[in-house]
Amino acid sequence: MHKSALSLLCLMVISRTAIAAAPDLFGVAIAWDDLAAGRRFVGFIDNEAPTEFGQPPIEVPGDGLVRFALEDVFHVSREAGVITRIDAQGWQIERIYSLGASAEPRDIAVVDPTTAYVSDRSLHRLIRLDLVTGALVQAVDPRPLGVSAGVLMPETMLVDSGRLYLQLRRPLGSNQVSGVAVIDLASEAIVDADPVQRGEQSIALAGSEPRFKMQIIPETNRLMLSATGALLDAGGLETIDLDTLQSEGLALEDQRGGWVSTTSAP
Repeated sequence: MHKSALSLLCLMVISRTAIAAAPDLFGVAIAWDDLAAGRRFVGFIDNEAPTEFGQPPIEVPGDGLVRFALEDVFHVSREAGVITRIDAQGWQIERIYSLGASAEPRDIAVVDPTTAYVSDRSLHRLIRLDLVTGALVQAVDPRPLGVSAGVLMPETMLVDSGRLYLQLRRPLGSNQVSGVAVIDLASEAIVDADPVQRGEQSIALAGSEPRFKMQIIPETNRLMLSATGALLDAGGLETIDLDTLQSEGLALEDQRGGWVSTTSAP
């Protein structure tokens, strides 16, 4: 099955999509919903023209997000509560990790060949996933940061230099300040971003609800994320100083909201 660049562009316009760059393989993994048929797929397209699917797309259960790690593609099904691991070289399903019928996974952060973390809304916890055995452990409890139903919800993650950064998203209409939790992976303990205040604190965001994938700028040790929430909420692209664990405010404002995001270059 092959699609032209024009067909792919049309596909991205009419359906929800998620993208993960796979620089070592010179391509991009893309997940999308075929809304008319009620089916979901993951495909791999080449970076170089002609932009085509190198292999037939793989059907996956439920709408979700894709990540590239360990030379594999990980698809997080937010509806079905499973993570599908796809061998990017052979382009076939390698394994399916079941998180439970009530699970509401939002993202996966792969740390090493045996360990990954999954953010889950239903448990309000960070789950440690054994990539070899499939075993699940409720590893980190972010509730001291205000994570609970209707208050703050765990979202996407990023791992860098022994720390995991977890977006904490407030519900639409809430007055709660959204943030980014900092977790030390060696101890699986929350890093207090503001020791002056009482209790453990996340990095408070100046923008609105965070979403999408985050990016580290190594030269300046800055974290970039989209704090855009929804339409007409005056969000934007926000910068965080990882040395001080403080937000530097919006580097790019988006008065319409929801339209700016950041991703790693190919």
